[in-house]
Amino acid sequence: MDISRERWDDIVPLLARKYPALDPLAYTRGPPAAVSVIIRAKPGTVITGLSPKPLAAGPDGTASVDLPSPAPYSLRATLVGYVPVQMTFYLDGQSEISVDQVRSPWLYFDGAFLDGLFPGVSVTYAVPTFPGFVRVGFTSFRAGLAVNQDQLLTSLPLSQITLLFGWYVSPQDRPRRFYLGAGPLLRVTLPPGGSFTIDHLLPWGVQLVAGWEFPFTGNLHAFIELAPTLYATPEPKLFVDSFGTNNGSPNATLPYLNFPPSFAVNPFEVRFGVRWML
Repeated sequence: MDISRERWDDIVPLLARKYPALDPLAYTRGPPAAVSVIIRAKPGTVITGLSPKPLAAGPDGTASVDLPSPAPYSLRATLVGYVPVQMTFYLDGQSEISVDQVRSPWLYFDGAFLDGLFPGVSVTYAVPTFPGFVRVGFTSFRAGLAVNQDQLLTSLPLSQITLLFGWYVSPQDRPRRFYLGAGPLLRVTLPPGGSFTIDHLLPWGVQLVAGWEFPFTGNLHAFIELAPTLYATPEPKLFVDSFGTNNGSPNATLPYLNFPPSFAVNPFEVRFGVRWML
């Protein structure tokens, strides 16, 4: 239809059918009115975002607040032992809002590779009362990928046991979390024909960890860690030289640093893998 060529008395009925008139009540509706709303959550839950001061769910699992309606709102609910909840809703006369809360995972199982070469496993206990954790790990050097050598695989009669105390820097409801940690390690050896003992070349060390964790699928998360490590060793140079040569020249690709007479440092040790959270 070309409006410029039509008579207005023909067009007005078409517009009226296309865009019906508003109900008269729409013109008399006043500003949003305050409505008393009950928030249902686990007892002790702290709720922010709905009032100047935080709300707390009482023993009956409820908190009440007066909110103008209709209007959009968002809240954050936190409770020790539960994953924080970030929730957005549109209030239009409802008298109750329920917050779905899920218990925080407290046990983690890791499968990882140290420096992408040697396999290892670990178990982590996440402390429920604050974002700390304790982790015990085991890495075997019995089978791994070789570096700067002719063969594909390498085998060393060594194993490494680690104890890590850590702290999550990022809140638990973030999809990607950063964490820090530190702890001792112990190296043991079982040479062919020998007895099980603490490794003489590298008996113990101290490890610092900075990690990044992100969702993979379901309860599985992927992670990568930078773990600079201080190794105690009576022969720092011998420890570095034990990694062999590169095309006949001293191996300069591994970033070990000597601190005679008793220490060697690997500032770029890396660990990556997957983490199953229970």
